[in-house]
Amino acid sequence: MKKALTIILIILIIAAVGVGIYYFFDKQEGGGTGSFNITNYFPFGKSPETPPTSPNNTGNGTGNTTGTGVGPNGEVLPTPQLWQISTDPQSGAVVFQTNDASSSTTAVRYLDRATGNVFESKLSVFGQKRISNTTIPKVYEALWLPKGNSLVLRYTSDDTDTIKSLYAKIVLPVKNVVVANATSTTSATSTEISTEINNGDVLAELQGTFLPANISSLSIEPTGGKIFYLTPGQLVGSTGFVANADGGSAIQIFDSPLREWLTSWPKAGTIALNTKPSGGILGYLYFIDSKTGKFEKVLGGINGLTTLVAPNGLEVLYSESGTSNTSFGVYTIKTALKQPLPLRTLPEKCVWSSRQESTIYCAVPKSMPSAKFPDAWYQGLVSFNDIVWKINISTGESEIVAEPVNLVEKEIDAINLILDQDEKYLVFTNKKNYQLWGLRISK
Repeated sequence: MKKALTIILIILIIAAVGVGIYYFFDKQEGGGTGSFNITNYFPFGKSPETPPTSPNNTGNGTGNTTGTGVGPNGEVLPTPQLWQISTDPQSGAVVFQTNDASSSTTAVRYLDRATGNVFESKLSVFGQKRISNTTIPKVYEALWLPKGNSLVLRYTSDDTDTIKSLYAKIVLPVKNVVVANATSTTSATSTEISTEINNGDVLAELQGTFLPANISSLSIEPTGGKIFYLTPGQLVGSTGFVANADGGSAIQIFDSPLREWLTSWPKAGTIALNTKPSGGILGYLYFIDSKTGKFEKVLGGINGLTTLVAPNGLEVLYSESGTSNTSFGVYTIKTALKQPLPLRTLPEKCVWSSRQESTIYCAVPKSMPSAKFPDAWYQGLVSFNDIVWKINISTGESEIVAEPVNLVEKEIDAINLILDQDEKYLVFTNKKNYQLWGLRISK
């Protein structure tokens, strides 16, 4: 009996050690080589899970508007310096121009996280309008093409951990045309979509094609013509492909034994790959030529490295994080010079100006507690109360643009910053609840 108990105890110990080893190696950040695990993707997690849908976002099929933007005497109400655009969590936004014969309007489109419906709002006046009626629940990431009339939706299957990526166009029904007992649809420009919906009760649809399953990271070329995506290797690692935006004509240009990468496409011809960051673990940034597949190291050997490459591909914002502190700076690729910046934040909370040389806008935390960054922030264990700053990376000069808590009495932890083409507005997501906000930055 004692012998049998001893054997059982030995088996349990061996099993526990095996599980512990698997868990340790599978959960390591910064580029592991283990099996595909969905929890390692969607960098900021999947919260809030199944967010409530407000009555304003359900609509009645006629393009409901949340807030009319009109005062009691019929006057148009302009937006203030800082305002909340979406009432519910959203998955991603795009800022674009709508043009007609007499004027140009800056607008934002975003995808409602709970329903997959597309909403549109002009940045100069209050109000949002639902423009699509295609329902795709729990979309955790929406990556928009720059013109605002197509996007890639990323979500998981209800019954599996499979990541689905859908390339979709916003299409309008063609009035009074019936083909095979179904209403025909047509592609349209962003201006045509806005005009048609504003002039009537029509709602657009999302129509498209699925990309390969389990894409771990996806980036869109600045012009919107191509995409780059990573899929898990057959056994370990990852494989990278360049394809048309709809997934057609895919060509493999990258293969790696590492499986955890963050990708971006900062400029034409240049794709950036950052090893998935974790505090205290060395990180690296590489460039890939999108045509030849040439692979070169840009920056590396930095603990907890996160980056944001400038649109000209010549400079890189970077942060270095240990187990209890974070530093922030800019790296000039040509001279290999690292220059610390006067404020402390993360590149994910910044955006490069395309109109003002050497200028960035960043959401800077009032304070950063002692924690393992960026891990604690990614996992939602730490949240920030930001001030928006404008920084000249050449001179180090900086100025406060806005302090949200003073303007709206709400703390904001800003991510996914977007500037409009005239740089009059800054649009961003509040990581605390994934609601979309607008900030007027022009004086």
